[in-house]
Amino acid sequence: GSNDPSTTTSATTTESPVTTVQTTTENPVTVTTTTSSTVQTTTDVTTTSAPVLRFFADQSFGADKLCNLKPLSEFESWEEPYTELKDCCTNKWSWDYAKCCNGEGLGGCGDPPPTVKYYPTWQDGKLCQSKTSFDGWEVSYDTLEDCCTSTFAYAFEACCLSDGMGGCN
Repeated sequence: GSNDPSTTTSATTTESPVTTVQTTTENPVTVTTTTSSTVQTTTDVTTTSAPVLRFFADQSFGADKLCNLKPLSEFESWEEPYTELKDCCTNKWSWDYAKCCNGEGLGGCGDPPPTVKYYPTWQDGKLCQSKTSFDGWEVSYDTLEDCCTSTFAYAFEACCLSDGMGGCN
């Protein structure tokens, strides 16, 4: 053992550069190395912005508005978000467009209502539906009752109860 070289290392860290002194006892040589280090500080900043709101057909029991607003992140997969109130009212409540557009605090629809027409779908629960734009080859009717009478006379009552259409007059 007394012939084995031994190494002693000491390090001091302060705000100044780090000084490392290495001393080997077999040969009296001192090597001094000076290095500097950088302290890196990372700050996470979280910013929050107002949520993106979209209109939806509010079909909850007792809802006072036919279309309402909620954050886009809260939409269910089956719900359709609308950028404008008039689009929600036209697509979901065309038979009660004026009431839909007058929902308190929603700003109204602005433009006069588009012309809504009815067409047969032959789907259970919604034999006739409505929309505002038709291709030239599509059959359309001015009222739900006309659509039901002309296309589904054999199932008139069921047709008048088509989902979301408000019934026949």
